[in-house]
Amino acid sequence: MNSPVYPELRLFLARLHTAMRKGQGRRLLPDLLDEIDRYARIRFAQDLAEKALRSPTDLAQALAVQREFLEELVGLRKRVGSGPPRSGHTMEALRLLRRWGWGAEALQEPLPPAA
Repeated sequence: MNSPVYPELRLFLARLHTAMRKGQGRRLLPDLLDEIDRYARIRFAQDLAEKALRSPTDLAQALAVQREFLEELVGLRKRVGSGPPRSGHTMEALRLLRRWGWGAEALQEPLPPAA
């Protein structure tokens, strides 16, 4: 399924990228994933309410997309929670945020500069 773009996720990506450049990415990751989870659940609830007013088709599509994102996020959170965060976890988080913050084509482009 093609991921929609959630520009707000770009802010999380910028924070993680900046922390990684400072050598703090692994330390930041668990708390950042918690914040992303809270953001997604609030944002997705708003999206569903909006789409429910439009059409059942929009609602069904939104549910499928949101489920895909949350499954990826929950899987990553479980891997991070099963032991100390590893560099691979931070890279996985970057890919997740890039894909959902810019779209799948962003995975082919270099990271934006750190703030």
